[in-house]
Amino acid sequence: MSINFMKPYWLWLLPFLIGFVWYGARNGRFASAFRRRLHSGIRIAVCVCIVMAMAVPQISQKSDIISTVFAIDRSASVKALDFTDFMKEANEARGNKDSVGMVCFGKDAGVEMMPTQEGVLPTESFLTYVDEGASDLASALKLAGAILPADAAKRIVLVSDGEETINEALLEARSLSAQGVTIDVYALEQKTDQEVQITDLELPSLINKNTAYDIAVRIDSNVDTPVGIRLYKGNTLIANEQISITAGESRIVFSDITANGGGVVYRAEITPEKDTQSKNNKSYAYTYIDDVPRVLLIGERQACEGWNGIISAAQLQVDMVTAGAAPVSTERLQSYDCVVMANVSAEALPDGFLEVLEAYVRILGGGLIVSGGDEAYALGGYLNTLLEDMLPVDMELKTEGEEPDLAMIMVIDRSGSMSAGQYGITQLEMAKEAAIRSLDGFKEKDQVGIIAFDDKFEWAVPMTLVSGNKAAIEEQIGKIQVGGGTSILPGLAEAVNTLSRTNAKEKHIILLTDGQAEQEGYGSVLAKIKENGITLSSVAVGGGADTTLLRKLAESGNGRYYFTDEFTDLPSIFAKETLLAGKEYLNNRNFYPQQKDASAILSDIVSVPLLGGYIGTTGKSRGDIILVSDKEEPILAAWQYGLGRTVAWTPDVGGAWTKDWLAAKEGSGLLRNALGWVINAQMAQDIKLTAQSGAQKSSLRLEMPFDEGINKIKASVLNSQGEEYNPQFIMTAPGIYEGELPTAEEGAYVANLSIEKDGKTEYYNTGFVLSYPSEYDMTRKGAGASVLQQIVAASGGRILESGSQVFETQPFPVVSQKDLSVFFMLLGLILFLLDIAFRRFSFLILRMEGIVFAGWNRAKAVPKTSLKLRQKPMQTGKMNPQKKELSPKAEVEKTPQESKPASTAEKLAAAKKKRGN
Repeated sequence: MSINFMKPYWLWLLPFLIGFVWYGARNGRFASAFRRRLHSGIRIAVCVCIVMAMAVPQISQKSDIISTVFAIDRSASVKALDFTDFMKEANEARGNKDSVGMVCFGKDAGVEMMPTQEGVLPTESFLTYVDEGASDLASALKLAGAILPADAAKRIVLVSDGEETINEALLEARSLSAQGVTIDVYALEQKTDQEVQITDLELPSLINKNTAYDIAVRIDSNVDTPVGIRLYKGNTLIANEQISITAGESRIVFSDITANGGGVVYRAEITPEKDTQSKNNKSYAYTYIDDVPRVLLIGERQACEGWNGIISAAQLQVDMVTAGAAPVSTERLQSYDCVVMANVSAEALPDGFLEVLEAYVRILGGGLIVSGGDEAYALGGYLNTLLEDMLPVDMELKTEGEEPDLAMIMVIDRSGSMSAGQYGITQLEMAKEAAIRSLDGFKEKDQVGIIAFDDKFEWAVPMTLVSGNKAAIEEQIGKIQVGGGTSILPGLAEAVNTLSRTNAKEKHIILLTDGQAEQEGYGSVLAKIKENGITLSSVAVGGGADTTLLRKLAESGNGRYYFTDEFTDLPSIFAKETLLAGKEYLNNRNFYPQQKDASAILSDIVSVPLLGGYIGTTGKSRGDIILVSDKEEPILAAWQYGLGRTVAWTPDVGGAWTKDWLAAKEGSGLLRNALGWVINAQMAQDIKLTAQSGAQKSSLRLEMPFDEGINKIKASVLNSQGEEYNPQFIMTAPGIYEGELPTAEEGAYVANLSIEKDGKTEYYNTGFVLSYPSEYDMTRKGAGASVLQQIVAASGGRILESGSQVFETQPFPVVSQKDLSVFFMLLGLILFLLDIAFRRFSFLILRMEGIVFAGWNRAKAVPKTSLKLRQKPMQTGKMNPQKKELSPKAEVEKTPQESKPASTAEKLAAAKKKRGN
């Protein structure tokens, strides 16, 4: 043990401080010498403590505790190897002062047991989960070193075959050696079995369309054997060969050509006759086929004219189809880079199209643009559909504050002609079904009434709240029966009068008939409709209906007119009317759009032309609302959906609202920018995304040119089953970014990279494959023994033959340093407070002084029986006259016990008197 001072120069203050205190005590006035000595001693001690604390004294001593952490390899390569005896021998050879702990590792490392002098090392079963798909010796050594206590001699025992998949163990061993950690090794030896594997599937990452290219299958083997090879393109078998290979490396080359653009996945499989491990007999590869982008344009010719010109001007391939001919298979859609829907109604699309379109955008990264018109968005029946999920806008108009309540009356024809129908279902029955289905669209405060008419009218359902009364309303609707002739005006007038008396904010009438009725007398009814803010929509069923009258009523009532000769359309018409009642979805007015959010779509656009109208929607919070109307409703909105991008353009592109817009360079340029933004970006050749799989999760590595402006990189990754993962990347070196994928399932993956740079976000589409974990790669084996030897040499450790050798030698001793500056600081503070207490409370020092003097007197006292006789010499000569002559006799000398000094109280009284107290 030794004491060292970190700042010894402060010790020069001691003689000066001690001299100063001594000088002050010598010239000070104290009641007694005891007080002078006491106060001076305490003050000198305080000065000594302060100076010692400033000099930072430290006690150095060697630790007698030895801590050993076992790092146990549990990767797949050593799974079948037994080291139980080694661990049992180590437990038996352990001493009382040996602290032991354990970490287990594979692809990652975990703590099995913290270092302790009491615990027993596990020998067979372990509680820590590790991914056995790799061997990261460096992480295991780093974790083992981290849990070693600082005040003990440190040792790590590495139990492994040394076959690491991340070559950093030697660097970590050198780092631990510099920290005084010794690393011993117990080598696990593997048997060499017959093994054949696919090491790689090689092909270019970017290939031009209609260009022949080679796919090379690299096979490594340590045995001569026949091998079957199968090569798949997607799920299609394109090659099946039987060959014989020799020990070593073999390359089998296939040729292919691709006519369509986009991503392509290849899979190679082998079936060797002689083999041990089957996990490394399959491999994947991903490539991108470059092509001129193709656009699928869906809609009627008039609605598509504007888009057709814009797409052709951008020199893109375009295929135009009607809504009914839209493809309903992913295979057909994936050959296109973008889908444009121009004023298309949901009813006109074939069943299953929206499901295929959603997968095309979200999983395959396709683009989608939807333009407006009277058959688009909410008017097209897309409320609560997959298209609404895909777009950055909601179909329903949402007002701020309280939702307005609705009062709606359905005026339904029940004349004899409504008994006609098909397949045993009459038009009246379908109208009743339509009324029942429309109830689902009403809100909590909405009211409904139903008037049935023939040559007279009656209330089938009086005005009532829909909420809580749906069952009763449905029952009353079901009681409507076919009657006689047709008279519209009385029932319509009754509906108008009833709504005029209600306090609802929105008032709407639906008139349905299939026949002819009065031609005159509607003026006062229409005037009252306008006066009371009522809207009127009409539905003409079949060719016998008075379409002219019904169209006129709808236009005068500021509603919508419908004609159908398929009475099965009635439920969708009524549902649509319930949604649109009282809301202005059609906006017919001239205005100039205003910019709201920034977007790359606005590149080179400095001004925008006039618009004549649009369909009302509500922007979603996560979407980019790029342009808005004079009512702050979306005109142009965009966002990322899965791996793809979608754009909502609420005006039309057929010229009804966009005649001036399409004629202007800026207008057509903005739509062309939107088209380019949604089209799949080609795979960037300077971006490389690779993956290394483990047993349960995989590591991603992104390589790209270094850019200081990059703030954040994340990805949307989908496998072939459509499962989505969202890893984030962290830069580990300039231009190198790493992330983690929570799966190790083999196969091809499509990734959409989102790169935030200088306040903007850029997107790139790419792909990667996951093959078998590197732990099963035989080409990485064979260097384990050399790695272990290098670790031992770098750390000054040993190669162990048995567990009994672990504790035979001691690792590098550890000298612990203990800082005493805080101790002296606290001691000085206590002494300082004690000095203040003695001066402040005089009774303390009085009592102490009494105790001290009493003790001194007892120490000097002797027993009375110890009186000594002393013979005085005889006096000769002349006597002193002032002294009484004594006779020569024995003289008694008193001991100190007999001549006592003055008491303490007397001395204190005398001292006070002397001071004038």
